[in-house]
Amino acid sequence: MRVFVTGASGHIGSAVVPELLQAGHQVVGLARSDSSAGVIAAAGAEVRRGNLDDLDGLREAAGAADGVIHMAFGGSFADPEDLVRRDHTAIETLGQALAGAMAAETGPMSAFFRDPTLLMFLSSFPLARLRPGCRRCGSSSPAAGAPAGRS
Repeated sequence: MRVFVTGASGHIGSAVVPELLQAGHQVVGLARSDSSAGVIAAAGAEVRRGNLDDLDGLREAAGAADGVIHMAFGGSFADPEDLVRRDHTAIETLGQALAGAMAAETGPMSAFFRDPTLLMFLSSFPLARLRPGCRRCGSSSPAAGAPAGRS
């Protein structure tokens, strides 16, 4: 499975990327700096240069992936509303790209809408609940009955 990972060089991402690679997945990590690109490449993943404001780049990378794990959350905490707006826009862009790619393969009732586990995000701002069990990779989502965003 080809997985696009935002935040791939971060605290959690630097643990997730090696696990994905060890499980045999092809990983593409988003890097906004040379330092981040070095961390991602050293882990053995492909580097995709860009940031969360590069919506065309996010759309292209997500559209070429089988799934996305979104862990990036960057910017200035001096303006939290802007951070949330930018993160929300990035999540919408990633989801739409996955839905478009799946629709091209399966028709208008795309696999994205039947299996929302194709987009996973880790954020302080829960936007959706994932269903238990990803049929493609065998991972699980939050425990049944847990509030959205909690596991």
